[in-house]
Amino acid sequence: MPVPASQYLIVLARATGWTADFIRWELPLSQGWAHFHTARLLDGIPMTLPGGTASEQAWWDQVTSRIKSPRN
Repeated sequence: MPVPASQYLIVLARATGWTADFIRWELPLSQGWAHFHTARLLDGIPMTLPGGTASEQAWWDQVTSRIKSPRN
């Protein structure tokens, strides 16, 4: 299994508890990548929107900073 596919599988399995078979054969790829992206963000890994504009990126940065900041 290539490294990116292995990383995808490991991150999703760790974040969700789903089995490798479920992730490989039943989970729609678009939904899996959305979960992967969110799991990496919550782990503190900076991610960017592919092909996004500066305004979209600024909005996304605001959203993720709200998710990461503790609630008062």
